[in-house]
Amino acid sequence: DARFQILTETLDQTLGRRPGTYCRGMGNARRREPRPRSSAQSNSQVSALTAQGATLQSQMSVILQSLAQYSIPVLHFDAPTRRRPL
Repeated sequence: DARFQILTETLDQTLGRRPGTYCRGMGNARRREPRPRSSAQSNSQVSALTAQGATLQSQMSVILQSLAQYSIPVLHFDAPTRRRPL
């Protein structure tokens, strides 16, 4: 119904779209978790994100070279340490 639609749109705008879907049951809106993804989907996402990370890294390198060419100071930050999940 319209009230439920308004509620879900407001939640989406306020909290950002979250994985899962909203469903109605017993008069209350509740969130249903998405189905687990297959390992093939996960592997493909990892590959896509790795490629995107490499692209962003090369773009940042070009930007930093351009800034250095015009003697524009740039703050340097240490790379975050990588932590392995337990």
